[in-house]
Amino acid sequence: MYLPDGLSEDEVLAAINKALDSLVSHFRFGYYDEDDLRQEGFIFACEALPRFDPDNERKCSLENFLRIHVRNRFLNLRRDKLHRNSPPCLNCCFSTNNQECAEFSDKHECPKWSGWYGRNQAKRSLVESCDASKVTHVTPIEELDVCARLSRAELLQHVSESIPLALRADYCRFLDGARLSKPRREAVIEAVREIVGELTDE
Repeated sequence: MYLPDGLSEDEVLAAINKALDSLVSHFRFGYYDEDDLRQEGFIFACEALPRFDPDNERKCSLENFLRIHVRNRFLNLRRDKLHRNSPPCLNCCFSTNNQECAEFSDKHECPKWSGWYGRNQAKRSLVESCDASKVTHVTPIEELDVCARLSRAELLQHVSESIPLALRADYCRFLDGARLSKPRREAVIEAVREIVGELTDE
């Protein structure tokens, strides 16, 4: 572990632990509990240590420096694993200053918005269990009965757990709607078909 000039290992560990103590309870989500976040946060903090300037400690102590850095990395982790809060409306020619749509009366009719929403919901369903009280709009896939929706969520979870490690990064990018080359996209689709096919053969 890198030690900034003038600081002992005990002082650095104490600063890391204090920074993490103030953060982990506020960033729990999905299957990331406090212990998981503490582990991730420790790694984030160790990565940031070489960038700390001990001469600037009067303005920003090591603890505050690490707290800011780890907090930003936790926000990125939550965004990458759970939800991207950047709807296509921000760059849409039909969007007005107050984010009203001049083209569609219901934003779920917009193919760009519904695609973004569907990708975020799929990603969220892999991380968090569904809370029926939070459902505010019924999309076509959700018009199925409760059993079908539960089966879909379980199927997505099974695919996520079974996808080969070599394809996991491409699978996550595929769920997020990122562009993949045709061979990589087809490899992901074929792997998903095989996983689903194994279930139907049982």
